[in-house]
Amino acid sequence: MGHWAELSGLRSALAPILKGMNLNGSVSARVWRDSAIGLALPAILISVFVLAPFYNKAFTIDDPIFLHAAVQSIVNPAMPGAYDVVWDKDVPLRASAGSMVTGPIGGYLLVPSVLLGGSEPAAHLVAWLLLCCAAVATCSLALRLGYCRWRAAVAAALLVSAPAVLAMASTNMPDLPAMAFGVMSAERYFAWKATGKSGAAIAATVLLTIAILTRSHMLLLIGVLAMPCLIRLLRRDGDESGNPKWWWLPLAGAPVIAVLFLWVIRDPSPTAQANLAHLPPMFHFRQIPGNIVAFGLHWVLAFPLGIAWTWLHWRSIRGYLLAGLPLAFFVPLPPEVPRWAAVVATIGFLVIFDVFLLALKKRDSIQFTLGLWLLMGVATFPYVHHPAKYELPAAPAAAILIAGTLPAANRRTLAGVAAVCATGIVLGAAIIHADAVLSGLGRQMAADVIRPAVAAGNRVWFAGHWGFQWYAEQAGARPITEDAPWPIPGDLVLWSSADRCHALEYVPQRKLLRSWTFDDAGGRVMSGPDQAGFYSSGWGYLPWSWGSGTINHFELWKVE
Repeated sequence: MGHWAELSGLRSALAPILKGMNLNGSVSARVWRDSAIGLALPAILISVFVLAPFYNKAFTIDDPIFLHAAVQSIVNPAMPGAYDVVWDKDVPLRASAGSMVTGPIGGYLLVPSVLLGGSEPAAHLVAWLLLCCAAVATCSLALRLGYCRWRAAVAAALLVSAPAVLAMASTNMPDLPAMAFGVMSAERYFAWKATGKSGAAIAATVLLTIAILTRSHMLLLIGVLAMPCLIRLLRRDGDESGNPKWWWLPLAGAPVIAVLFLWVIRDPSPTAQANLAHLPPMFHFRQIPGNIVAFGLHWVLAFPLGIAWTWLHWRSIRGYLLAGLPLAFFVPLPPEVPRWAAVVATIGFLVIFDVFLLALKKRDSIQFTLGLWLLMGVATFPYVHHPAKYELPAAPAAAILIAGTLPAANRRTLAGVAAVCATGIVLGAAIIHADAVLSGLGRQMAADVIRPAVAAGNRVWFAGHWGFQWYAEQAGARPITEDAPWPIPGDLVLWSSADRCHALEYVPQRKLLRSWTFDDAGGRVMSGPDQAGFYSSGWGYLPWSWGSGTINHFELWKVE
């Protein structure tokens, strides 16, 4: 009941955070229904409906990295990256070496959870509050861009019901916070342009700085927000109406402050400098073709843009589809990319092309700006993979674009919106449930196997990552690494197969004591045989699939 009591404080919790995020700058009882918060209330209720059953969902995938950052932030807030973590390469790496990719905000946000003993509900509550902030900011931004109230409300609902948005809101990785801080900064920036109030400019600068310090590719949002002003400056008639004199100041100030902050919290240790060598191999041009396919596919399967835009603009887009889809059957692809993925990705690219084409035809600088916002994930193309979460920062733009192109608010339109939202909710809930099953197994095995073994006086090691790593470490086990120290005779080792960890190979002399295989039929989010790779396109291009193979396999070994 305590968790439900926390959820019931929605209005009181959000009011001080979201003050000013509506057209008039204040929320009163009289204008509650017409305010951004009131209009976003259906979206907030959707989030409660979907996420509340998973309030205690186990930590998953990359969550442990940021939980460790939270621990370090408590020990030394001024150097949140000065800790070693064993991750992909099974070697201790200095986390601060990756600060240029992922900033310190993700760790700071998990401090309440760590202070409460690694509380999953506390961590999920923070993520949910940020999702609510994003919904209200999206609604308010739509109002500021000239949308009517019902379209603004629809934009918020479309954002929250996007499968990838819902799924990432059930995790504690920094992608959803980056989206939230990004759209809040955009709303405050447009508020400053409309009102000229210095408070809005300061808020925009601060929020944009935090967004950059949450995910580095949020830097691209600077160019997106600058576009309307740049277009006015480039007009032949010299019309600069709507451009504040110092329109560029928040956009220039945010990266400067972010760099200064990173310099202040820098880790000067030799280990951090040496570990920078591990970053370049994670970026390579050979990753680009597969990631391009993933980018286009996500806008169709993980976000409602592809389906909704095709439904709304069928007459204009059908010609592109008839010409483009056949080409997808012949374009050269890397061997690991299935042909069907290229076909679906083509739909996504043609939809984005139509967004820009329509903006140019209408000479609509706002739609053009929103179209550019969709492309923020392009910055990650050279990275080792391209999961749907890399499109999350642009999800508010997609929702606003769809809402803005809807026909009149008649029964048919509202039924179509409801169908799109319902489809997204079902798929989002399916992804969360499948992920909850996968991550819950790691928590269960740590509690049932590692903790009793440690309590009995055994020295226990583990091989495996993702959420399992956090729970194994909390239960008293230590990770096997490529370098010494290694387990000695008599030690126990628990291995998790889910993330394809090979660290068990460093212990050749061992005896199998027991194994556990979990293979109930159901949803899959990370399964190569089922082509599901919600958190990594390297596992598959589907955000969710049905499977009957192994979810995870654990083995308990004794070192000889």
